[in-house]
Amino acid sequence: MLAAAGKARDLSRVEAVLADMRRASVPPDEVTHGALVSALVRCGELERAATALRAATALRPGPGVRAYTALVQGFARASDFDRGLAVMAEMRAAGVPPNVVTYSTLLDGLVRAGRLDEARSVLDSMAAERVAANAVTYNTLLRGFAERGRVRDGLALLAVMEGAGVTPSLVTFNTLLSTCGRDDDVPAARRVLALMAAAGHVPDVVTFTTLLAACSRRGEVEEARQLFQEAREVHRLQLDAPAYNALLACLAFAGRAAEAEELLGTMRADGVPPSVASYGALVAGLARTGNLEGALGAYAAACRAGVQPDARMFDALLEACVRAARFDAATDLLADMDGRGLLLQPDARLKYRRMLQASDAQAGRGRTQRRAQQAPGPQRRAVTSTQPAANSPFERFKWWLGLPNSYYDT
Repeated sequence: MLAAAGKARDLSRVEAVLADMRRASVPPDEVTHGALVSALVRCGELERAATALRAATALRPGPGVRAYTALVQGFARASDFDRGLAVMAEMRAAGVPPNVVTYSTLLDGLVRAGRLDEARSVLDSMAAERVAANAVTYNTLLRGFAERGRVRDGLALLAVMEGAGVTPSLVTFNTLLSTCGRDDDVPAARRVLALMAAAGHVPDVVTFTTLLAACSRRGEVEEARQLFQEAREVHRLQLDAPAYNALLACLAFAGRAAEAEELLGTMRADGVPPSVASYGALVAGLARTGNLEGALGAYAAACRAGVQPDARMFDALLEACVRAARFDAATDLLADMDGRGLLLQPDARLKYRRMLQASDAQAGRGRTQRRAQQAPGPQRRAVTSTQPAANSPFERFKWWLGLPNSYYDT
């Protein structure tokens, strides 16, 4: 009952169970101590949990490894690592040696806090105290390396893991692959894939999605296509939307619009509905390569498919419109955003203001140069003004951004 109340994070229920125990004159045992400390930690009552643990040390039977470990985990999650280490010292003094779970909870907290070197030291302490780390312990530290793209550290830890006689799991290799992916190190990812195969693990959807994302960021189109084909035809995997989206982005950013659109069709045929991320990858890639008409076409296709464009898609389209001086399309997009209840964020507004101001400055320099070339004299024509009309799309776009404009002058 204590454990259930703790999982529900119901402090009043925890107190009610304790009151029932006292009324029934049921003395706590080691399991009770562990359940109580764990429940208080789950309810965010760290100080009460510490007090309950200290009180339990005066009883017989006293607290066991579960109670101490629960409090260590609580302090680790709160990033109070000094208190966590102090609890571990109290464990040893009470004759309760920390086990692999105790160390792993401390290591997990350090990884979450980004203190990877200290987490690595915890692993060394485990070896020094002859506490065997398990695959979960190693995978936790590998996750920290993955989040920061520390490929070499991840590969070195794999060697330590195997040297300690711990068999790497599929999660281990997928975590290593994500490390390579964050560093965009496709050759290292291929090595990890070979090690995975040598260990008898079959790549899964997570494996290939991680590799495809890395190839997409590096722009390695042929490598990405080969991986995609291998996943579907060799391993017979039903790839999910993130895998398709990674290849879509890779093709689109390479300017291979026809292949990207064909992939959208394949995606639908495989029963994977294209999402806003799918169309967004296509739109962003086409816009980045200057294919504005293709990007606008992909946006229109998304709307026809019932996909709600998001602010990122609009931003990619608007930037391409401004660069191409297609302010008619830009104002239409802004009107659509407004109709959908989407607003340009302040940083996006600032970006477009700067782009337009730079464009205005460049146009002003051009007019000055033309006037200089048209020196006064009977042989010269008058210079025609190149200022846009008051109701032009350009002036309307400036009005949308709150820039000085002549939209309402007439």
